[in-house]
Amino acid sequence: MTDPTIAALNNELTAIDTQLSRVDAKAGLLLGISGAAITVTLSVLPSLSRLAILPGVLTVCAFVGCAVLFILAVRPTLNLRSSRYGFVTNATATSPAAVTQAVTEATTADARAVRLIAISGLVLRKYRRIRIGINFMFIGLALAVITVVINWATTH
Repeated sequence: MTDPTIAALNNELTAIDTQLSRVDAKAGLLLGISGAAITVTLSVLPSLSRLAILPGVLTVCAFVGCAVLFILAVRPTLNLRSSRYGFVTNATATSPAAVTQAVTEATTADARAVRLIAISGLVLRKYRRIRIGINFMFIGLALAVITVVINWATTH
């Protein structure tokens, strides 16, 4: 492969690294929001009318579901057995020569393409988890509205 190919791969690696940072920041923010929603819902749950308890519990379950998905999105994915680049390779190297060889191999176009494929797949999985988590958040919000309406209707 030629130098333009390596430059193009470097540009793609930079772009996917940026996406990785963005997806982690989004997941972290959404995790905080879902944690706050769980806290608020749990604090209100004891004061609900008997008919509003079930949708209130389902609201908590939906928010816990989205929190779990956001946690999975920010969870590190370290494949210690098959990693061929980065700090995992350096940390599991058995000798300085192995580190030197890994760094030298990482500069080839094929190694960069392998890294691009791996990180792109990781980013895609994180975005999918966030998307499903947001769907759970919408469900939780809808259930919260139902809970409020039922509670209001049964207490007034």
